[in-house]
Amino acid sequence: MTNKKMLSKKGSVNPFMVFGVLVLAIALPVAVFLTQKNQESRSSAATDNSMGICGSATGEYFSSRPSDDSLCDGGVLVWNDDKADDGDWNWTCKGDPAVADSDKECLAAKE
Repeated sequence: MTNKKMLSKKGSVNPFMVFGVLVLAIALPVAVFLTQKNQESRSSAATDNSMGICGSATGEYFSSRPSDDSLCDGGVLVWNDDKADDGDWNWTCKGDPAVADSDKECLAAKE
């Protein structure tokens, strides 16, 4: 009789193990898909101006006002201090107001 009990235990499948394997089989592809979608939305956000991104002039030193085309890589340029009255040129790259933290404050120092 002990042989029959052992055989039935060896041949049985643990339902928790089956459930765990099924969860992993479904969750892993979904996680990969969502990660790819998130990366796509981030890259498209920079190109469609929904995110403000400081341009190459940020953090540099200029003796005259930097050109507008080097100020924002994403978003819409809004000057805060285009005369550098405080010693820095300050501007904002404004993104979509519906997107949290989409505006970026940027500055370049006056030489």
